Amino acid sequence: MSQQGKVALVTGGASGIGRSFVQHLLAQGALVSICDLSKETGEQVVKELSKTYPEKVIFLQCDVTKEKNFEDCFKRTVSRFGGLDIVINNAGIADEWRIDFRVTVDVNFNAVISGTRLGFKYMSKETGGKGGVIVNIASITAFEGFPTLPVYSATKAAVNQFSRSYGHDVFYLKSGVKVISVNPGMTKTPLTENAAVFYQGFPDLLENFKDHFSEYPLQNVDNMGKGLIQVLQKGENGSLWTIENDEPPTLTDLSKPAKKVSRNKFGSLSVSSSVLGTDMSQQGKVALVTGGARGIGRSFAHHLLAEGASVSICDKRKDTGEQAVKELSKTHPGKFMFLQCDVTKDDILEECFKTTVRQFGGLDLVINNAGITEEWIRDFRLTVDVNLNGAISGTRLGFKYMSKETGGRGGVIVNIASISSFEAFPILPIYSATKAAVNQFSRSYGHDVFYGKSGVKVISINPGMTMTPLAESAEDCYEGDILDLFKKHFAECHAQSADNVGKGLIQVLQKADNGSIWTIENDEPPVLTDLSKVEKKYF
Repeated sequence: MSQQGKVALVTGGASGIGRSFVQHLLAQGALVSICDLSKETGEQVVKELSKTYPEKVIFLQCDVTKEKNFEDCFKRTVSRFGGLDIVINNAGIADEWRIDFRVTVDVNFNAVISGTRLGFKYMSKETGGKGGVIVNIASITAFEGFPTLPVYSATKAAVNQFSRSYGHDVFYLKSGVKVISVNPGMTKTPLTENAAVFYQGFPDLLENFKDHFSEYPLQNVDNMGKGLIQVLQKGENGSLWTIENDEPPTLTDLSKPAKKVSRNKFGSLSVSSSVLGTDMSQQGKVALVTGGARGIGRSFAHHLLAEGASVSICDKRKDTGEQAVKELSKTHPGKFMFLQCDVTKDDILEECFKTTVRQFGGLDLVINNAGITEEWIRDFRLTVDVNLNGAISGTRLGFKYMSKETGGRGGVIVNIASISSFEAFPILPIYSATKAAVNQFSRSYGHDVFYGKSGVKVISINPGMTMTPLAESAEDCYEGDILDLFKKHFAECHAQSADNVGKGLIQVLQKADNGSIWTIENDEPPVLTDLSKVEKKYF
């Protein structure tokens, strides 16, 4: 099954893995648009490849973070070659320590969402296309904690989750467009060869990177191109693949997180009534809770106050926040305050941290809980900005204000994810992808390279379906096939009370090890959850 006569668009196609994809697609008879930010590199590649494949390859300068520019590349590809059959969303960066981390999120994740949606727009049978295949490039760094690049690996976990959610019949049956993700192992590219420069000023991270680099064999970039062709031939809709160690692709299964009732590799204990008592109350602790005015966040605030903590409730909605204050004041006067907060604005979020420290004399606990699910009715970037970027910013600020290196007392950061990230979730592919990213980011930051000097632990919690205002109003966010799917899913789930999640938080705080991941569902106690089990099957 060659790619003869197919038309492919490859982002980040001028160098490294992307160029290998281009070369192998051309060798299979495809027509290829190379979309890349570097005009000089792109034009040179086309000049070289045109000697062997005249009139079959073009270069289009492209910034995948600019929607208009990105779509123009799709339009020009269709205009030049008469259609589109394959989209490879490959563009990526790994420079999260020297520049704003949001650039990494924007290139590695937001652009994949944009590229996927554009792929459907220009290939779907519903819009006059012939159907096709979208391949989103993730990374094996998404399979386990990766402290060297916590944001990068989180974006790659998001790409996998987004791809398997979009790779569902609800999207495929009418469009004829398949979605697949590919996870390269360590590969010889300009990115890996120059990676050490990203850690200038971060000696501990550089040392960790060198240790990691020495443990994994670097495969040749050509193996990635070969593997892509094999995946295009065999890959089913929604499938995930790994290509590493100069070996053929392996089908990769991430859909079975193991929920432990005994010690796992972290040395942590899962929760049972005999394990979790009240041996560690939150008496005298200071907590900051984002999204704390209602739903799960309010339950967190209530149970922390009941345990003796002082709490800053940070929420965007002033009316809801003031109502929460009024009600909580009846039982916990003087022990909390409401701070209006937009977690997507760094200056406003940090001011909440400063005010909390001034008011209560320190900070011991940060709960990054703020989240939204409105990806179908608003710009999807807002979902990413609140759910993922807000958690990253809150974690970094938690370290800044609690780390022993900066005069703090140490502490705990709890990032709230969701069980929707454990398997394909086509109802909310972007929401569930942000939650997969939160889990990956948390277990990467929950590493000794960060904890050793700071005394700050990082944990994530995955609530199951919970009766909250967010869940109760969710139906308003869907229509058509997605609405039908939501109703079916909701009918099959046991929706727990928000109170159970608040109780579960207190239990997790008593026993959880750094980097651990927990699930709270079905009105039951928390369960330690292992996401590191990855099953691989060869062709």
